[in-house]
Amino acid sequence: MMTTKEISAYLKLNGNTVCKYANEGLIPAFRIGNARRFDKM
Repeated sequence: MMTTKEISAYLKLNGNTVCKYANEGLIPAFRIGNARRFDKM
């Protein structure tokens, strides 16, 4: 499980871009409360 900050560093993308892609379904993510979590595939 990775946080938005960790996945943005891993993918070398801005955090806002990662959130946008997650909202569009381009990056698989799920929510725990208000926080998003990502699998490292």
